[in-house]
Amino acid sequence: MTWRDGRPVFSPVTLEDVPPRPPLHDDFSVLSADWSCLRTPRTPFWTTGDGLRLRLRPERLGERGTPSLLVRPQERPDCDASTELHFAPAAPHEEAGLAVVLDDDAHLLLVRTTEGLLLRRGPDVLARTGLSPGPVRLGVRVRGLTHTFAHAGPDGAWRDLATVEADFLIPLFTGVQVGLYATSHGRPSTRDARFAWFDLSYPHPRNSSGR
Repeated sequence: MTWRDGRPVFSPVTLEDVPPRPPLHDDFSVLSADWSCLRTPRTPFWTTGDGLRLRLRPERLGERGTPSLLVRPQERPDCDASTELHFAPAAPHEEAGLAVVLDDDAHLLLVRTTEGLLLRRGPDVLARTGLSPGPVRLGVRVRGLTHTFAHAGPDGAWRDLATVEADFLIPLFTGVQVGLYATSHGRPSTRDARFAWFDLSYPHPRNSSGR
């Protein structure tokens, strides 16, 4: 403890003092214990071994059920997360993609649908773009509360879709988490979405201005 301006300061450590975290690359040969879901599922909705497959189920974020959602903690204010999605929605109610989640009511979703790629905040569509058939990479660049969502072909350059100032993601009792999501929006489905890999990295505070 130190004193500053007549006040006690406990553990006066800045982010610059913390060693950088190593980047994560998960190809889902197994499901690491670092992944978690929202509430306890009655049965598993995922399989691993050929990437991660999430079953499209009626449950969705924003409801008090257990959606097909697997997330990891965002451990620092700045991070980059990305995945490669293999999924061709067959109906308007089917979607899958990347999720940034605080809780049931505060989240951002970058999802592939029959309309193309949509950026959602709850029921609101913040941005959209068309997509060519085939796999797509989805990414988010987080700098504090500034979230820039992007997409790319399997071997193409990243294209920014939209930037959101997400002050509604300020944690209270829980932290923000990032991960993968799929839903059939209240309708039964036998289909799944495959995520080939998931990358998560934390740029050092001295070098966190760009991707």
